Amino acid sequence: MTKRAKKYGIQKEIDIAKKILMEEGFRNREKLQMKAVQAIREKTPGYITNYENKSREEKRDAVVDWLLRKGNASGKERYVLTDEKGTVLDIVKGKKNSVVFSERTINQIAKNKKPALILYHNHPGGNSFSEKDISVLLTNPEIKEMIAVGHNGRVYSLRIGKGKRPTVEAFLPMYKNFYNKYKNQGDKTVKMIAEKYNWTYTIGGGKK
Repeated sequence: MTKRAKKYGIQKEIDIAKKILMEEGFRNREKLQMKAVQAIREKTPGYITNYENKSREEKRDAVVDWLLRKGNASGKERYVLTDEKGTVLDIVKGKKNSVVFSERTINQIAKNKKPALILYHNHPGGNSFSEKDISVLLTNPEIKEMIAVGHNGRVYSLRIGKGKRPTVEAFLPMYKNFYNKYKNQGDKTVKMIAEKYNWTYTIGGGKK
C-alpha cells in the first residue's frame, strides 16, 4: 500500500483517511463505554432496578451485587468507578485476571482534587487486594476507597485515609516480605500492612 501510495501520489489522502478512521474508532469506543455506564445508571432488566433512587449504602450494595453476578457469569474482571454519592462514572470489562483503566477513568480521576472516588472491582479467585491493586490506590490519592468483590462473596474494603502513603517503590518490597512471611496468604498480608501504615481494612460477607 505504501509503494502504491507513493507511485500514485495519494499518500496524503491515505494519511487523512487513517486519521479519520482512528478518530471514528475512538468515538465508537466512547459510545460503547457510555452504553456500559448506562447499564447501571438507567437500564433495569437484569441489572440494577431503580439505581438512581437508592440511598448511598443501597447503591454500594447494588454495585457489589452487580459485579458478583457479572463476574460469576463471565469469569472476567470488571471495575466500576463511582463518586462518593454513588454516581457511576465508568464501567470497564477486563480479562480473567486483570483489568486496566480506560481513558475515561483516567480523565475522571484527573478531575478530582481530593479523595472522593470509589473503585470497585471483582476478583474471580476470591482473594484480597494484590500488590497491583494497592499500588493503584497509592498512586491515585483521588480514590478514597477501593473495594474488591470475591466470587466467593467476600467483600474487601481498603482506605488509606490519614494513614501513611509510602511510595510504590517502598511498598512493594514490604508487601513481598509480608506475603512470604504469611505463606502467600493475601488477606493476612493486607491486614498486617494496613496495621503498619494505619489504613482501614475491612472484610465482609461470603465464605472464608
